[in-house]
Parts: sequence; structure tokens; C-alpha cells
Amino acid sequence: MANPSIAASDEKKTEIYAAGHALEAQVTPGAAHDKALELLSDPADAEIKAHFDINSPEAVAVKKKIDRWLMPLLIITVLFQNLDKATLSYGALMGLKTETHLHGSNYSWLGSLVYFGFLSWEIPAAALLQRLPIARYASVTVVLWGTVLCCHAAATNFGGLAACRFLLGVLESSVTPAFVLITGAFYTQDEQVNRIAFWFGTAAVSQVVGGLLTYGIYHFESFRWEALYLIFGGLTIIHGIVCFFMLTDSPSKAYFLTTAERIIALERVRVGKAGSETWKFNAEQLKEAFMDPRLYLFFFMMICTGLPNGGVGAFGPSIIVQFGFTTENTTLLQMAPGLSEFVGIIFATQLFKRTRSRGWVGASCVSIAVIGIILRPVVVIFILSMLSSCVSGTTKKLAFNVAYNLGYSIGNILGPQTYQAKDAPDYKPAKYVMLAFVACEIFVILSISYIHKSENARRDRQDAEDFKNGVVHPVIENEEFLDLTDKQQRGFRYPI
Repeated sequence: MANPSIAASDEKKTEIYAAGHALEAQVTPGAAHDKALELLSDPADAEIKAHFDINSPEAVAVKKKIDRWLMPLLIITVLFQNLDKATLSYGALMGLKTETHLHGSNYSWLGSLVYFGFLSWEIPAAALLQRLPIARYASVTVVLWGTVLCCHAAATNFGGLAACRFLLGVLESSVTPAFVLITGAFYTQDEQVNRIAFWFGTAAVSQVVGGLLTYGIYHFESFRWEALYLIFGGLTIIHGIVCFFMLTDSPSKAYFLTTAERIIALERVRVGKAGSETWKFNAEQLKEAFMDPRLYLFFFMMICTGLPNGGVGAFGPSIIVQFGFTTENTTLLQMAPGLSEFVGIIFATQLFKRTRSRGWVGASCVSIAVIGIILRPVVVIFILSMLSSCVSGTTKKLAFNVAYNLGYSIGNILGPQTYQAKDAPDYKPAKYVMLAFVACEIFVILSISYIHKSENARRDRQDAEDFKNGVVHPVIENEEFLDLTDKQQRGFRYPI
């Protein structure tokens, strides 16, 4: 005879799962179109899920396969992005200012205009990223921005350069949000820090590569700054075409993986509860994003990050020249900050492995930047890894990405404007402004980390209390891939 208590327990479980399925249908009307859910409905998933171990040889092999395919594409794209933006400062050393008749604040505005392009396209880019295949959209923008970069070589005045710089910003604005989404789709929370360090860290490598290339190009008898734009633009176009055919944005569409490997790839990221792509705008998620104080903290933090970046990026070489170095030596000296950043990235990622704290490691890097601005860009790695792992729900995640890029754009627009000709050659007011914003960044980073820690503790206390009182919540099957927000998922825990 069946044990009554066991029968009652089974009946209760059935009711819980039934409630979960009802809730699933209610909160995720578009989930049937999620490719990840279609793949997880494969009977093979049940066996893989039952015996899944993220440290198993099979799972590790899948991770390495993803690394070999995905990381080179992301790394090279961001390398070209940083090289392409830096061409203005390198071109200024090669006669661009004189030959295009720049005067007064013209050069400062060219430094800012690329970020006006960023600013104008952030919201349309977020909408397109939710409606178009992310990998295809990102690849097309790479080809187009390479084309625009080549067009710089034909500019003969401020107007021509201004138009090109603005369009360059429009086209480059989608790359970081797209790559944050792609990284979050393929990697666990802890893995995202190192992977973002790999591709975003090429900002440091680009200074070394750019310095060497510019040094070589400078020695042409003529066609100097024009050659810079044509070479970098041509290489960018070629890479964009490669990305169009090779880049993918989700494990469920990763054609370089077998069906079983795709399922393993999805199981690997299930624990992060960051969701899967859903091509449907969700007004409730947007409302939740606007009610989340972290949205505004990320926005202000990126203003603090972008302002020093915009100023140093546009005026760094010019400041070095003021110390009496030749143009050739200045291009080589531009490699030193890049090398320092690269070492800083290695140090910071190793420190994260030991502390598991994005907030404290990021704040430590900014603290060092108060002394010397060199390590300040390293903190962006931890900001991006937070964005990819601390927010769930496609629309909400894109809203946070928009806040990130709007803040970064505004900071980069303001940065070059703090460098006024009357303050040359030491630009003391600009340096004081940079110092103040870098100091504010420390406070904002620690504030976000505190919010995450407090919310995790509150959820843990609530779970313990519910368990003690016998409260059982509905179980939603595959909730990690139902495009639920971090607020809607009881099991979601924020990275600290």
C-alpha cells in the first residue's frame, strides 16, 4: 500500500510545478519563440541535465571551443575600434591640423563629436539589438565604420572631418552593448570578468600597436595622416566581413557546436540566471529598469569614467609633445600607458580570482588612478562584467547598456572641452577636473557593490524564513531562459 505521506508529498509537488507552469505562461508570453527553450526541449537535454557538472571534461571542452571561436573575433573588433578612434590624435602629429585648416577649438570639437554620434544612436541601437540578430547587426556596423574611417582621408576641412567623426561614433556605439550581451550568453558570472578583460583589454594593446604602426607610417615622405586612415579603415572592413560569417550571439545558434555541445553550453550559463535572447520589447522591464537606482549609478559612474578618457584620448599626444619630445618619439611614448594598462589588467583579474569582488577590485584600480591616471581604464572591465551578470531580462539589460553608453558618451564629450587653449601647455584646470571625477567614481562603485550585497543578504534571509515556515514557492521550469528580470527570479544573486 502506498505511504499516505509520500502520496501527499507527490501531490503537493505536482501542484507546485503546475503553479510554476501557469506563472511561466503568464509572465513570458513570447518565451515560445526563444531558441534556447526549443533546444532545451530536446530529449537529450534531460540526460545531460541530470548528470551535468560544469567541471566535467565535456563542459570544459565546450568552454575551450567557445573561447577559440568567439574570443579572437571580439578581441580583434575592439582592437580596431580603439585604433580607429585614436587615429585623430595620431593624425594630429602628422600634419592633420595644418592641412585641414583647423583653428581655435576645432580640434577639441573633433574629439567630442564622435561621442555625439554615440549619444545620438544609443536608444535606436538598443531597439535594433533587440529586434535584429545581434551578431549580424554588429558585423555590418563594423564594415560601415571601416568605410567611414577611410572617408576621413578625403576630408580637407573641419566640416568634412566633423561629419566623419560623428558618423564614426554612430556606427561604433553598438559594439560594446552587443559584446556584453554575447559574453553574458556564453559565459558564467565568474568567467565573464576574464573574458571581458580579454576583449576590452585590447584598449591597452591598441596603444602599443597604434604607436608602432604610426611610427612606421610617419616615415613616408608624403601621404602621412591620410595613409593612417586608409590602412586602419581597410583592415576594419576586412575584419567586419569575417565577423559577418563567423560571429554568433547565442549558444542555441552556435553552428560551430554540435547539438549536444549547444545544450552543454546552455547548461553552463544556467546558474547565472541571466536569461536568453528574446526579440520582444517588454514595457514592464523598462519600467523596472527606471525604478532601479543602479541604473542612475551606472550612468553617473560612466560620466566619471568617460570624462578623463575623452580628454586624455584627444590631447595625450599633444601634451607629450609639450615636454620637448619629437613627433617620432611621441608616437612611441604613447605605447607606455598602453603597456601599463595591460599589466594593470593582469593584476586586477588575478586579484578578482582571490577576492571574488568586482566592486573592491574596481575601486582599488580607481584609487591607484587618483595617483596616476594610467590604471583608470581597467575599472571598465569590472563595470562591463557587472552589466553582463547583475541584470537579467533582455529589455532591462539593454536599458542598462543605454545608461552605460549615454554616461560614457557625455563624459567623453565633456572631457576634451576641459582642455582649453588658454591653459596650455600644462592644462591644470583639466587635470583638477579629471581628479575630482575619478575620486567620485570610487564612491559610486562601492555604492553599487553595497546594494548588491544588501539585496543578496535580504533574499537569503527571506529564503531561510520561508523554509522555516514551510512556505513553498512555485517552481518554474527553465526560468533562467524565460526572459525574467533579476527582480522576478527569487534565486538570482548579484555579483559583488
